[in-house]
Amino acid sequence: MKPPSSSPDTASPNCPEDGLNSLSNRNAKILSEERQEQIRQEALRIIHYRGYSNLSIRELAKNVGISEAAIYRHFPSKDAITVAVLKGLVDQFTVLKHDLSRISSKSDLLFEFIIHMIRYLENNHEMTALLFSDEVFPPDSPAADMLQSIILERQRFLKNIIEESQNIGELRKDVPADDLVLIIMGLIHKVVAEWRRLGFRFDMVSRVQDLLKSLKILFR
Repeated sequence: MKPPSSSPDTASPNCPEDGLNSLSNRNAKILSEERQEQIRQEALRIIHYRGYSNLSIRELAKNVGISEAAIYRHFPSKDAITVAVLKGLVDQFTVLKHDLSRISSKSDLLFEFIIHMIRYLENNHEMTALLFSDEVFPPDSPAADMLQSIILERQRFLKNIIEESQNIGELRKDVPADDLVLIIMGLIHKVVAEWRRLGFRFDMVSRVQDLLKSLKILFR
């Protein structure tokens, strides 16, 4: 009887080379992912300190310590790199929504959402260059479109929380939800802009928590 053939993805016990090749491939994948993360972080750092217009593949390669060709092996273009940087915001929002799902009170959920966003920015201050700088990306570029989508998704999420809170009487109904969204987003923008201007030198979470005490009086 003919012995069963081994799956191409499974190392044969009689072929240790297969196992070594599989391990080598996994290690190569890990190294590739680490290199991509290094490129993303360095691109974000350049955008933060010098602006998107000064982000170049040449400088990026020099700062990371690899060739320009090596950059292109990981990302086909500058746009692809910035989109990959922005994906960090998408992943963060997914985690945030999961963490907030444990909060039952809609009004508490609203204020915790704001604090979570501020805490994330405080721990990742370079991201503020993407979210709160005017015209950081060229209009109609893939990065600009993605950034707009990220901002709109957060605004929709915020509006939904406000409307649900109003429907159950936890927030006042005489102020339209869209207006409350603008008030909250404007507040966040103002605090972050001041934080950036002062060189990130004050506790932004504590500052926002104090402001939310006033908002709770106004909203309820």
